[in-house]
Amino acid sequence: MNILYLVHRFPFPPDKGDRIRAFHIIRELSRHHQVHVVTFADAPVRPADEAALAEYCGSLSIAPMNSLKRLTRTAWSLATGGSATCGAFASSGFRRSIREVTSNTDVDCILLSSSGLSRFLEMPELSSQPLLVDFVDVDSQKWADYGDSAPFPKQILYNLESRQLLRVERGLLDRASAVLLVTDAETELCKERCGNGPLYTVTNGVDLDYFQPTQESNDPDGKEGVYSCVFTGAMDYRPNIDAVHWFSHQVWPEIIRVYPSAKFRIVGRNPSRAVTDLKSIHGVQVTGGVTDVRPYLRKATISVAPLRIARGCQNKVLEALASGNATIASSQAAAGLRAKADRDLLVADRPSEWVDGISKLFTSETRRRQLGAAGRDYVVQCHNWKTCLQPLSEMIATFTQQNSCADISDAMTIA
Repeated sequence: MNILYLVHRFPFPPDKGDRIRAFHIIRELSRHHQVHVVTFADAPVRPADEAALAEYCGSLSIAPMNSLKRLTRTAWSLATGGSATCGAFASSGFRRSIREVTSNTDVDCILLSSSGLSRFLEMPELSSQPLLVDFVDVDSQKWADYGDSAPFPKQILYNLESRQLLRVERGLLDRASAVLLVTDAETELCKERCGNGPLYTVTNGVDLDYFQPTQESNDPDGKEGVYSCVFTGAMDYRPNIDAVHWFSHQVWPEIIRVYPSAKFRIVGRNPSRAVTDLKSIHGVQVTGGVTDVRPYLRKATISVAPLRIARGCQNKVLEALASGNATIASSQAAAGLRAKADRDLLVADRPSEWVDGISKLFTSETRRRQLGAAGRDYVVQCHNWKTCLQPLSEMIATFTQQNSCADISDAMTIA
């Protein structure tokens, strides 16, 4: 089949949540179909990255996103009663790319990477094909969560965006042949907020060849008696900023009191001022962007994911588990996993629970090894990309069968 995949962010390299999922969808579907990708890019795309992605695409069109225009469109959409998210993706260049693909190709199926791209479904060229929308998470709930903790006047804006996006999500549920969500919990939440519809759970995988344990212990710091925790993620993303700020102020001081040489490494691109300021706390290190997070995972005694705002399936946790790291996560960060607490990872919420869990792992290499091995086994069993994307492949196969039946019916009518 010819699948038109509309993507809200250039999905290469696959080193961040939405890019990871979109890239693996493209790679998996390209095994049996022609995937025609039209994607936004919020930064200049390196030729090598474009070439690497194009290998899996029947065609690839990139629409640059101008930051100033994006801000203007976002404000205009809000002012005129629309969604800020949808307004941010208004683009005549993206529309031209869609028209170019549809004029050269008989598109059999449309796949959207985000509810924010819903405005393009108004185009006549996209009016009749089966539609799949990858919500991933229920974004309207995410904005409601932001509103719960935001100060005035941000609280008003966040709650307004939540209401506007809920309208968009409900409209897509009426239009789509299938709506995908990343966890069973998000699927149930979507049902509660949007009503019954063609909802399916398609969870995230992890690159098990790229992230894997080394032959030796994962914790050289621990062997030297200098224990360390590592957190990985985009450090300009609000939930990640909140997580490391809370951890550094509420948990880390007690760890340092007991283990004065301990290190907390915050690894990720574009650290905000609030993150870089954490370097003033004893033992906290902020690396900024790195070309490869694996050396930091391997060096760490344990991985931590103290997220207090979290939706869906956390790639940072999957990568830590796949690397064989003993991992402690908040209940919010672990909620999207089917992992078993105390067997595959530890779960902590209150500062005292974090301190207790970290101390136990710091002082027991045997427990770290047990937890790391069990975590790796869990992701091998439950988060292999091919297995995770099997439901999506089956949906596409259903459309193929329907088209074949329609062709046979047409042929019989003509005969």
